Amino acid sequence: MDRESPNMDEQAEGFVRGTLKAEIKKKFPNKERVGCPDQSILKEMAEDPESHTKRFYHVLQCGACVGDFEHYQSAYRRRRYVFKRGLLFAASLLLTLGIWWYVSGRFAEVVHDNGLEQAPEVVPRTAGAPERPKSGEDGQNSGKPSPGKPAANAEAPGGIPESAPPIVHYTIVSPARGPNTESAEPKTLTLKRERLQLKIHLPLGSEPGRYEIRLHRQSDKKEKARWEANANKDNGYTLVIKEDFSKLPSDAYLLAVFPPGSTGEVSGHPVKLVDKR
Repeated sequence: MDRESPNMDEQAEGFVRGTLKAEIKKKFPNKERVGCPDQSILKEMAEDPESHTKRFYHVLQCGACVGDFEHYQSAYRRRRYVFKRGLLFAASLLLTLGIWWYVSGRFAEVVHDNGLEQAPEVVPRTAGAPERPKSGEDGQNSGKPSPGKPAANAEAPGGIPESAPPIVHYTIVSPARGPNTESAEPKTLTLKRERLQLKIHLPLGSEPGRYEIRLHRQSDKKEKARWEANANKDNGYTLVIKEDFSKLPSDAYLLAVFPPGSTGEVSGHPVKLVDKR
């Protein structure tokens, strides 16, 4: 019948301490280190009680090995203590960083929701927005600009400006129909020669898709600028244009809005470009 191997944890924590440890050192000093295992084996036994169970019988009868075993075990416990403290510190640091990241992210969301950051390029029309004058209504005009050569692309720049440009709203109203309808000249849209965000609100029932907007000089119908913008139900059928109008001279212009797929002529809406005061 095989003899059951002793449990190293129980022996190390029970017998190899106190009076028994002193007795082993006293009765079995073994100063000549007869039969003693290598120091590396004793170190492994101190760190892993199940690594060399057969060698444990010698340790229980050798005061020299008991002393070495005690030394290695104490050093191993100190290292474990330092390691655990390091893990606790690292966990605390990660928790602090996580809380900081969450709080800073929530703060950025609050700042954005309160309008402290730049407004996005396409924004639904809401009450209380800055500079919301309705500069004119749709109407018939004798001048009908025809398509010309594309001018330089004047869409919004890719970089984020330091401050949001002023917003100008222009609403195109469907022409009234009926026998008693009186014709009226459309009001002129006045724009300052500065960087602006022009929001063109299309009439009810407009077709969703990508629109082409052209600006022609009224005197000779020459195209001076061209943009493209999307309109759909999500943005309230609003065309958004960001442009630095200081690039154009003060003059009278016509604004033509071409629906998706349109190739013919459209009515021009009068625009007056004035110097910034």
